[in-house]
Amino acid sequence: MNTDKHFDVNRCAVSGQVVRIWDWGEDVLFRVAFVPEGAPSPRQVTMRVPLGMVNGELVDLAPGDFVRVSGFLESIEFQESLQDYLRFARVSDFKETGDGWNDVTFRRSHTRISVLDVEKIGKGDVSPASVMLQGVVTRSWPLKQRTAVRLAVYDEYTTIITPANGKPERRRPHYATVLMPPGRNARRGERIRAAGTLSVRLYREPIERALLRNGYAELLQKADRDYLEGISALRSSVSVNAKAVSIFARLPRAGLVVNLPE
Repeated sequence: MNTDKHFDVNRCAVSGQVVRIWDWGEDVLFRVAFVPEGAPSPRQVTMRVPLGMVNGELVDLAPGDFVRVSGFLESIEFQESLQDYLRFARVSDFKETGDGWNDVTFRRSHTRISVLDVEKIGKGDVSPASVMLQGVVTRSWPLKQRTAVRLAVYDEYTTIITPANGKPERRRPHYATVLMPPGRNARRGERIRAAGTLSVRLYREPIERALLRNGYAELLQKADRDYLEGISALRSSVSVNAKAVSIFARLPRAGLVVNLPE
């Protein structure tokens, strides 16, 4: 946690059933199955327990436990190997093995919850997931009935980066996608605060699209396109389903005179 005075809001609470636990370096990760608002079936979200400790004690969890978790959304970027992609696509005997295929990796990003507190609850004590998030809009795009925005969130948990060239320290933001309420929009550069629920969308990414997205067009041209057409990996996307949004006024630039109405 850094010591800047002004931070964006970033907090969430999720309750559900633990379905899997594993270690990742010194951290402990686990997945919780919960039912997002409007979803026909449970979805899963990944939780990270830094150093495996909560309030100074080792986290005490087992698959099947019902828990209530509070924390904040964090985003990570990583490289996915072709073997991992094929595992999510449930392809065990991939026949494209020519030059270049062993070096294929895919850029991925993932949103998860960093755990601040966790408590065990009864099965009947599960409550809807809630999120409060604030940040700067970096881009927006239209969906069928609403608008999605990507937020850069400069919360108190962001990592401080110290450039080697002597420039001032800066913070690396967390990124999160917010689904705006119907009829609402926000432009790039605006700061907003959104309150709502956690949403998890499941979709499939065809291998051809993944290859093109990562600059493997030449490799794709040499491949058996008919064979690749039937291969796609299961993906999940975590976002905030906003119920209410505050769009903040932009602060005037230094030296700019602003005439306010009397």
